[in-house]
Amino acid sequence: MKPKRAVVIRSGALGACYALSSAPHDVHWVPAYWTSDHADRVVDVTGAGNGFLGGLCAGLDEGLDIRQGESTIEVELIVAVIRGTIAASFIVEQVGLPIMTTNELGTELWNDDLVRDRIQRLERAVGDQ
Repeated sequence: MKPKRAVVIRSGALGACYALSSAPHDVHWVPAYWTSDHADRVVDVTGAGNGFLGGLCAGLDEGLDIRQGESTIEVELIVAVIRGTIAASFIVEQVGLPIMTTNELGTELWNDDLVRDRIQRLERAVGDQ
């Protein structure tokens, strides 16, 4: 069986795109979490690419679980690219590392936001394309 292959390209403020080797001309875009409409939220982009790649790897690892067992590489990739985009969104909001706190329920917050909320907002944005 031929291995599954894909290409993911980070494109800074434009977001990221990916294509599968089986359909190289079918490029899919995931927008950046912070767009030009939110330029005031972007303070320092140092480390955003590394954050994206870390989130991408974590997303590839969890991709199958997220979509209830669907086992297509495209599902794995969209989960991974969204995770990478969200990781980068926290990196750019300040100089240095994002700030982790907990709310009154003990839920982990990064820069006073829930990771799952950002994931849901970006998933909606991707679905609206």
